[in-house]
Amino acid sequence: MNARPRHRRTTPPRLLPSLCIALTVGSFGIVLPLLGPGVSDAASGTTWDRVARCESGGNWSLNTGNGNYGGLQFTQPTWVAYRGTAYAPRADLASRAEQITVAEALLARQGPGAWPVCSARAHLTRDGGQSEPARRPSGPRHAAPKSRSRGGTAQRPDRSCTVND
Repeated sequence: MNARPRHRRTTPPRLLPSLCIALTVGSFGIVLPLLGPGVSDAASGTTWDRVARCESGGNWSLNTGNGNYGGLQFTQPTWVAYRGTAYAPRADLASRAEQITVAEALLARQGPGAWPVCSARAHLTRDGGQSEPARRPSGPRHAAPKSRSRGGTAQRPDRSCTVND
């Protein structure tokens, strides 16, 4: 009588499937942030409307022939670089929502400086949020400390400390 094992011999786990899973999951962590801003980073539609009002008088289909197109006045190279041609050949031919989608990608990459004057007027920030306008301080909040030195030489404060055992 031959004694044959009745159980299948176990094999060590294969490295390739585990490696593929790790690489796939890891690549999502790298690629997803590059796809564009998340919902929390998006500027509100009213903020973009204020930028468009400043840039184009709020006319999302503006084409004056000056090389800037649409409500947010994209140049054609910028429209192409940020994949606006997936929506329309030029920004002025795209919808408001499509222009805002491209603008969000541009904002995430270049910041509000892509619209230097109008982003400041509309309070557009890099994270897409609307910041409060900067207020100029009316004066110092705290009085400057008075000097205790006399006679023109500065005194250093005592910086020694006592250690109790």
